[in-house]
Amino acid sequence: MVTLTEKIRDAIVAELHPDLSREKGVLASGQNVIDGQVVKDNGSGKLVAAVAGDTTVEGLIVGNWNVSADTPVPYVARLAAAKAARVTISGGALATTSAPVVTALNARNIFLR
Repeated sequence: MVTLTEKIRDAIVAELHPDLSREKGVLASGQNVIDGQVVKDNGSGKLVAAVAGDTTVEGLIVGNWNVSADTPVPYVARLAAAKAARVTISGGALATTSAPVVTALNARNIFLR
């Protein structure tokens, strides 16, 4: 079962047309992610929440999702700006230990302001 708990756009402040900026990825079973959460590939082609220190990421989740089975979800993969205060990783807000995550986002042309 999948639940889109809320459709909000608090984190993403600007993106090119969604056809250019967004992708759809499979969120791994058991993930509970929120709008603006940084996600990474778990090594099996599924998205999971990124953690501090991750050097590769896939992008930022769009919407709030709580999934009990592998589920396709939208995420911003490139060419966007987001509010730094609203971007999160597993365990909470970005912090100084999250510098590799920010660098990985910047490599995808996703910038925090």
